[in-house]
Amino acid sequence: MPSKELVSAVAKAIYEKRNGRGCKPWSYQTMSHQQPYLDDAQAAISTILAALQEPSGAMLEACEREEAVKSSYVSHIDYWRAMLAASPLGEKKG
Repeated sequence: MPSKELVSAVAKAIYEKRNGRGCKPWSYQTMSHQQPYLDDAQAAISTILAALQEPSGAMLEACEREEAVKSSYVSHIDYWRAMLAASPLGEKKG
C-alpha cells in the first residue's frame, strides 16, 4: 500500500490541476472535501503499481539492451531506469 504522504501529494496535485490557479490551498480544505481527491489518488497509484508488479517482455528486453550497450558494469539503477522507460509509464522510443 502506498504511503499516506504519496497519496496526499497525488491528491493535492489532482486538486490543483482540476481547480486551477487561485484555488483555495489544499491545506485549507476540510477532510470531507479532500476525500474524493484522496480516493482518486489511491485509485491512480494502485493502477500504476499494478502495471509495474511484473516486468513485461519489453521491460526485460530493455534490461538486456542496457547490458549490451554498456558491455561492462551495469548498476541496478541502470536496469531500473531502462525497465521503467520501457514500462507502461515510460516514454517508449521508436
